[in-house]
Amino acid sequence: MSADVSTRERWLVDLREATGQILPGLDYSTEIVSTDRHGLGETLVLTDGTKAVGMSLLWLVSGWEEWGVDRAMVQIMALHPNCTDDGTFRTLVTASETLARAHGKRTLVVAANGRHAWALERLLQEGYRVERAVLRMVLKGREGEVSTDSWVDLSRWAG
Repeated sequence: MSADVSTRERWLVDLREATGQILPGLDYSTEIVSTDRHGLGETLVLTDGTKAVGMSLLWLVSGWEEWGVDRAMVQIMALHPNCTDDGTFRTLVTASETLARAHGKRTLVVAANGRHAWALERLLQEGYRVERAVLRMVLKGREGEVSTDSWVDLSRWAG
């Protein structure tokens, strides 16, 4: 998120609005600011004109011991539902891969919440594979079921 302070603040507002369309109240501002403040990585922002419509928060350092210096991890990837399509999703994935390679990383790990199967299907089509999975059971008819929408909210958060 390499931009002047006012642009970054505007983008945070835009991204809060975008993720709020996915789930009311969903806000990754703290994660974005903390990643920058602690030098963990970078946030790529996808814009439509001057408005931020998507983001990929990429950690370039390991959060875990022995995880590997050759790996980068997409901690969060999100797109505004009105701007989600194969092209915008691929743009964020490709930009994340490019940034990881520019920092000498050979592997890109994408933390993905399986609730939005559309994005997972596209990652599999692009050649990504499941390396590790955490299972969460949800009672049918309750919030949290797998969604049939084409929204993108990939993260390690269970929400």
